Amino acid sequence: MKKLNEIYQQNLEIYKQTGERQHPSQLLAMRLLPKKDTFLTYDTVGRLYDIYKKEIDTEIAQVVTDFEFTSEDLQQYITEDIHVDENEMIWFPFYNGLWALQQAITKFPKSTPEQIYYRFFNHDVSENEITHHKLVRDHVISKIEARGDIALYSVLSKEEYWYALLAKDKEELEEVKKANSSQQILEELSDKLEVIRAMAMFHGFQLEDVLLTAEQKREENGAFTKRLYLEKTISSKK
Repeated sequence: MKKLNEIYQQNLEIYKQTGERQHPSQLLAMRLLPKKDTFLTYDTVGRLYDIYKKEIDTEIAQVVTDFEFTSEDLQQYITEDIHVDENEMIWFPFYNGLWALQQAITKFPKSTPEQIYYRFFNHDVSENEITHHKLVRDHVISKIEARGDIALYSVLSKEEYWYALLAKDKEELEEVKKANSSQQILEELSDKLEVIRAMAMFHGFQLEDVLLTAEQKREENGAFTKRLYLEKTISSKK
């Protein structure tokens, strides 16, 4: 996935060649989001702007200069029912870019600038998006990006990770139930085993520790090969 500064430069080249340009709020987001970690959390866009006015106005000025926005151009991005004077006009066309920054800081601090940008601005992606909300293997994100798609993801906290593993374990069990061939069962069992490995590592064990403990229990209580199904027990009273 291209970095936002690369996308900004790409948009600048397109503007120089064709005169076409993105909405000013998108262009501002391309410049602000890579710097999101330098901003503190504020609950409103207005408060964020008030505190970081100098830094934000510098980025706005750069967008205006690079893409040669005139006052008349910017006026086109202000809704007709908003009446602002010349000095205030610069604020409104860039509002969504500031809002994306504020949301990045407050709601998506673990997401990358690129993930946040596509979450808020890439309409083509939203029309073709698939929601997953699940734990995935370590190489899945890079494979998605390698084929040119966009992956919106976050890094879970330790507590979130454990609950995600529990959910993943249930998911893999359901996949085992749905398998309709020996090969599919083998593959789904291997996925379930990988989840068990991750669970063991979460608590400081290796898979070998689990297998050793399983062997000890097998020696003590047997396995499940005899297909014994216990109905009930009746205690003998003496």
